[in-house]
Amino acid sequence: MLKIRDFARLAEVSMTSLRYYDEIGLLKPIHVDPETDYRFYTVRDPMHTCRGLSLGRSLRREAV
Repeated sequence: MLKIRDFARLAEVSMTSLRYYDEIGLLKPIHVDPETDYRFYTVRDPMHTCRGLSLGRSLRREAV
């Protein structure tokens, strides 16, 4: 498992974005510590996130 900071670096997104994605159900962490609310992610997730974010960026560029 990766801590949110490490996962954010791999996925090239901010920790704030990851918290928001969790809030809206777009990308859920594998585990959330009940005492600290700290989020943990799996190694597989950054690739999925990067692909999704890249697609979103591409679509926005084409729409402009």
